[in-house]
Amino acid sequence: MSLVHLRAFVLEIGRNAQLAAVCASDRAADADDQAAIAREAGFDVHPADLVNCQDGALVEHVDEDFYMKPNWWALVEGVNVPSTDAADTIDFDGDGIIDAIRIGDKWVLPDEEC
Repeated sequence: MSLVHLRAFVLEIGRNAQLAAVCASDRAADADDQAAIAREAGFDVHPADLVNCQDGALVEHVDEDFYMKPNWWALVEGVNVPSTDAADTIDFDGDGIIDAIRIGDKWVLPDEEC
């Protein structure tokens, strides 16, 4: 998994209110649950990706489990999920280079085919 896949999942959470509701629910309390939801939605995200992202900034460690922080997707660095449908591009890291572009209702990342 690369950060690109996690960012793509985060973009989809920001775009899709139903997916955001599922990710915020009790059904998705830990990293295993979130990764399963990501894979069901077609993203190559694994529990270790969520746990290790940003040195554990997205999770809280309790005993042997890693629980996701509330609205963890807003904590992913470099992802500025637009609050309106007006934004057609995203610059994840602020370097002036467009990292994702909206084509219809889909966000396309540089390594994806349209």
